[in-house]
Amino acid sequence: MTAENQRKILDAAARLFSAVANAMDVESFGYEEGIRLLSEHGNRTLFDLMIVIIKRTLPMVGQEQTLSPETMPVFLNAMNTWQKAEEVLASIPDPDPKKLDKILREVDSFLPSVRKILVPFAKQLPPSPGGHPRKIPVDEEPKVREEVAQWFTNGFSLPRAKEKVARSRGASVSTIQRILRKGTIEVINPAASEE
Repeated sequence: MTAENQRKILDAAARLFSAVANAMDVESFGYEEGIRLLSEHGNRTLFDLMIVIIKRTLPMVGQEQTLSPETMPVFLNAMNTWQKAEEVLASIPDPDPKKLDKILREVDSFLPSVRKILVPFAKQLPPSPGGHPRKIPVDEEPKVREEVAQWFTNGFSLPRAKEKVARSRGASVSTIQRILRKGTIEVINPAASEE
């Protein structure tokens, strides 16, 4: 296959991986990261779908590789870098221009095809709980209460103690207040212990 046709196919794969990254709220995926994602998170269903697309668009690859869901990881590993993918594509004869256009359309339509399959299933899944992600994990909340108590014990007013902890944790005072409402803080009054 000519270098220009290889580039067109690999650019289409890169666009596909870029769209996946965008859907995952990730800044970007290069070709290698996209292949790694497929290798790590692919399953039989995804591999079945990929095999159908590969066999329809590049039948000579499907014939040479005898692709199956079980052999798909080996196939992905054989093309896990841009250079390896170029080598595999270079060993394949050039498709006619109409066939190449079909290959590129298939790659570009991969995500919309998957979306059609997943949307009905996704509607059955529970919605996101919404809201901002937690700045302070739940398991850290007792420590936050201890820190507020320590500042208060050291002579700071309660509002000032909350501010200090909020600033040190990179959170808002209202976040600290919500954490304090969930539990109790034990304040040791130094004057009371001397009696």
